[in-house]
Amino acid sequence: MDMTNRGFLSPLLLALFLLALGGCAPRSIGAPSKPAQKSSPTAIANITPRHLVDFESVTVAGTTLEYAVTVPESYDPAKTYPILLALPPGGQDKALTGQVMERLWAAEARKRGWIVLSPIAPSGVLFFEGSESLIPGFLRQVSDRYRPEGGRYHLAGISNGGISAFRIIGQHPELFRSLTVLPGFPYSKDDEANLSKLKDIPITLYAGAQDTSWVEAERA
Repeated sequence: MDMTNRGFLSPLLLALFLLALGGCAPRSIGAPSKPAQKSSPTAIANITPRHLVDFESVTVAGTTLEYAVTVPESYDPAKTYPILLALPPGGQDKALTGQVMERLWAAEARKRGWIVLSPIAPSGVLFFEGSESLIPGFLRQVSDRYRPEGGRYHLAGISNGGISAFRIIGQHPELFRSLTVLPGFPYSKDDEANLSKLKDIPITLYAGAQDTSWVEAERA
């Protein structure tokens, strides 16, 4: 993997993790019955919004899928870029997705020449509860405008987004160059079984030391 690309992810994701950690409540580990507790936006409220995020939409399999997007300062649609697919925390709704994008991803992505795409869960159906099936079609549709460097994407997720990220990359590893979760883990037996498909993909996992259930799951 290009070390320039990794240079954007490592320090920024660590800062993002520390800021968002306050909204990642501990959760029990086992068979999924309810979504993980929604992340609170209060942990990122003290960062000044920069209004660098746009909202767009595509139709995938008859479903309208909205997403937040930020592009480099000198964006050229004819060029390829490192692209991060950033799966949001909590209910993965438009308000929280926009806040995380605008306050934590946008400025650094623009400065460092990255594109960040962050999809919004349609009708509140999270990206590990059924909406994950829309992601391959979503990426195909937006690839004409947002062209990924090397034909593959980097993938990150926070809390519910981290769980979603493991679901999506396990089902479609060929689409991605790396995986970072903060926190996240394989949520189902099928997700665990799909780990063998990821042996050639760099994976980074963060969890707060006091979030014992997340730590235990990530270590496992």
